[in-house]
Amino acid sequence: MKKYIFILLLGLFFLANVSTTNAATIVPTIKITSPVEAGETQVDVEVTNFNTDMDGDLVIEIGDYRDQWWISDTVSFHVPELKKGDQINISYIDESEEETLLQSATVVDPLLPKLSLSTVSNKNDYLEYTITNYNERFLNGGLIAKVKGETFESYIDKKTGLIIFYEPFKAGTKVELYYVDQNYREWYLKTVTVVDKTPPKISVPSITNRTTTFKVTSEKNSTVSLKIGKKTYKGKDLKNGQYQFTISKQKVGTKILITAADKLGNKQTKTITVKLKSGTIISMKDVTTKSTKVTGTVKKWEKGDKVIVLIGKKTYKGSIKSGGSYSVTIPKQKANTTVKVRVIDSVGNVLDTDSTRVYTTKYVEIGMTKKEVLNTQWGAPDDKNITIDSWGTWEQWIYYYGEYDAQYLYFSNGKLVSIDY
Repeated sequence: MKKYIFILLLGLFFLANVSTTNAATIVPTIKITSPVEAGETQVDVEVTNFNTDMDGDLVIEIGDYRDQWWISDTVSFHVPELKKGDQINISYIDESEEETLLQSATVVDPLLPKLSLSTVSNKNDYLEYTITNYNERFLNGGLIAKVKGETFESYIDKKTGLIIFYEPFKAGTKVELYYVDQNYREWYLKTVTVVDKTPPKISVPSITNRTTTFKVTSEKNSTVSLKIGKKTYKGKDLKNGQYQFTISKQKVGTKILITAADKLGNKQTKTITVKLKSGTIISMKDVTTKSTKVTGTVKKWEKGDKVIVLIGKKTYKGSIKSGGSYSVTIPKQKANTTVKVRVIDSVGNVLDTDSTRVYTTKYVEIGMTKKEVLNTQWGAPDDKNITIDSWGTWEQWIYYYGEYDAQYLYFSNGKLVSIDY
């Protein structure tokens, strides 16, 4: 009997040793579940094959730092802030104090938003952004912009968003962008510069039909050009914000399109209209039925100006002499024909016009008929009164000179009988 009891005890002892040995040989399999990124202060570990026979600790080592925690299905280590390049080693220490390395990891840069940004200009008061590597982890953080000591925030709740500045900044202002994570740590992303979107101003003097050279004032170092019809002219940069142009004389009413563009591509356009330069005056002498020339003078004329005479549908041309006089040959004309004389410039702009009526004689005489009077320089009256009685028909022709002065011609039965000056 004693022999059987001994054998039974020996078997139980053997089984106990086998069980203990098997338990000691079970090594945990782990997985680091938290981000192994710079800035983190916690390392989370999941023991994927955990069972209650494991009776040891997990150990974490980061450089000189070491911490130890009893094993369970999940273990969280609170560690000093991780830095890029740190080596993390996680080991298992069993009940016999034997240490087994389970996993190593190297700390990398944190996952930060990559931004596609709208242009920030001195014309808008906001910044549009798109997160090109969008991740739900970003929902726990936000973006901030720092400008001259001020901070502007935007919480991330989707892939796109706005940072509102409330007022535009000057061109050249630096805007620093940061990502703020769930632990309120700031991560620098990039710096953008406020772009100048203000087009250069254009100042142009009055351009007339006499203008051939003029200067446009605009922003320094700009490109200034003008267009007349299909022809384009580039201004000569005088290096002081002025640009000089040389053009041919233009017709009055011609549209000139001036464009100024700075180095950033901002453009401004301005349209001006060619105006008539006043001051040129043409006058003509009397023209009678015997005249074969129209003569007179032109004041304030320029080289290239010409004189034309218009009689009905016919045109007669002449030149201006050095003293300003002109003489244009015409055929003899009938009384009361209207003769116009014009001075025009080299491109056909009418600078001034004068006209007269052809007459037979300058003065009226007693005994003239009404038709003969009409053919004199007196011409048609400004007003008339007619009286008919038993003696015949009486007419009073009135010619006004000034506001109150008048001259009178009296007709009896169609003949001039009296002149009252």
